[in-house]
Amino acid sequence: MNITQESTGELTATLKIEVSESDYIESVNKKLKEYQRKANMPGFRPGKVPFGLIKKMYWAATVLDEVNHLVAREITTYISDNKLEIIGYPIPDNEKVKDIDFGSQQNFELYYEMGFRPDFELKFSDEIKPDYYKIVGTEKEIEDEIAMIARNYSEVVNPEKSEAGDWIDGKYEQLGEDGEPLTGGLNAESYVNINSIQNEEKKAIFIGLKEGDQVSFNIREVFDSSIEIERIFKLKTEEASAVDGTFRFTVSKISRMIPAEINEDLFKKLFPNEENIDEERFRELISESITFSYEPESDSKLYDDVREKLMELHDFRLPEEFLKKLLLDRNEASLTKEEIDTEFPELVKSMKWDMIKKKIYDKFDIIVYEEDIRNVVRSYFKNQFGGQIDEHKELVESTIDKVLNNQEESERIEDQLYYGKLISVMKSNLGLQIKEVTHDEFHVLTGSPSAHDHEHEEQTHETDV
Repeated sequence: MNITQESTGELTATLKIEVSESDYIESVNKKLKEYQRKANMPGFRPGKVPFGLIKKMYWAATVLDEVNHLVAREITTYISDNKLEIIGYPIPDNEKVKDIDFGSQQNFELYYEMGFRPDFELKFSDEIKPDYYKIVGTEKEIEDEIAMIARNYSEVVNPEKSEAGDWIDGKYEQLGEDGEPLTGGLNAESYVNINSIQNEEKKAIFIGLKEGDQVSFNIREVFDSSIEIERIFKLKTEEASAVDGTFRFTVSKISRMIPAEINEDLFKKLFPNEENIDEERFRELISESITFSYEPESDSKLYDDVREKLMELHDFRLPEEFLKKLLLDRNEASLTKEEIDTEFPELVKSMKWDMIKKKIYDKFDIIVYEEDIRNVVRSYFKNQFGGQIDEHKELVESTIDKVLNNQEESERIEDQLYYGKLISVMKSNLGLQIKEVTHDEFHVLTGSPSAHDHEHEEQTHETDV
C-alpha cells in the first residue's frame, strides 16, 4: 500500500491511497474460508460448499469490506505518524472512485479529502484587560439578608394570644345548617398561617385567639385557593375544588417565630472560623456572601466579553468548502445542503472558538480527568447526605458509574469543569479591570434579567472539529 498527500489549498489536501492485491488477498481468503466453513446451502453438506462458489457469491463484498478496514487503519496511522492537525476526519472523494469494480479489479486507487486546523499564535495575556463586573450588595440587600438570617435562626414560642404572622394549630370541622358538625363531613387536625389569608376581614378573626377558642367561617372566603384545602384535608385536586360551606376551627396551639437577635452569639453560629466579629465585620461578611452568590453572573459576563475579544484578535481562516462537505457527510440523514449553508456562519464561529479554547487548554495544561467528574458527583451526594457518605459508599460509587456511562450527562459535567477552569485562567492571566456595580446596574449592562447559561456549550473534543 502506498499513501501520498497532495496539497489542494492553503488548508486542504488530498490523500491518494494505492492498494494492491497483495495488501488484502490473505485476509479476504481467510474470511471466505470462514464463510465456507459456516455455509449451509441446499445440495451441499454443511461446510462443504465449494470454495469457488463461495468466492463467486461473496468476493466483491468481502474485498470492499477488507479494503475499507485496511484503508481506514492506514489513514489513521499516516495522520498520527505525520502529526497532521486535521479537522474532523478525511472524507472519501466518491466522484473519483465511482467507477471502481471490487468484483473484477485487483488494484485500487482511493482518494480522501482532508482539511487542516489553521496554525495561529494564541493572544492571551494581561494586555487584554477585560472589565470584570463585581456585583456588590446594596444596603437594602444587606438588610434583607440579615433579616432573613434572623428569621432562619428564630426561636419558636407559644404565646397566649395570636397575632398577625403566627401559626395556629387546631381542628377543622365542617358544619351543617344547624351550626353543628356535619355527619360524614370533613374534619382534620391541621394549622393555619395567619399571613397566608388574603381576605383582610377574615384574617382579623384569627387574631386575638387563645387556646380552646373557636371561630366559624366560610372556607372559600378564608382560603381562596384549593391548594390549602387539599393540604388540610389531604384531598385530590378535583375533590378540593368541590369543597365549600361553613367550617369551625378550634385552637389547640399558637406558635410564633421570634427572629434571632443580631449579636455575637449569632455571629459565631454563622461564621465559627472568624474571630472577634462585631456588627461592622458581620455586615462586611454578609456583603461578601452576596457578591459570592452573584459571582456566576459576573463570570458569565466575563466569559462572553473575553470570547468576543479573542474572536476579534484571532481572525484566522478555515477551509470552508471542506467544512461544508464534512458537515453534510456527518449529518447526512438530518441536514440538507441548504440548511447547512444557512447555519454555516454560526457553525464556523463555533469551530473557531473551539480552536481558540483548545490553544488555551494546551497552554495552561487544562485537562478534565475521569476522577474530576467522579468528584463532582461525590460532592452532590455529600450534600444530599449531610456530609456522611461513607455508609452509602457502595450506592454512591455505583451511581457514579451510571453517570459516567451516560455520555450526555458525563459530557455535561465535563463541560462544566472545563468552563470553570477556563474562567480561572481568564481571571488569573488577562489583567482584569474590576468594576463594582449593583445587581440592577449589572442587568442594565448585560441587557438581560438573568445570567447566561454556558452549560450547553460544547467544549473541544477531538471528534467535534
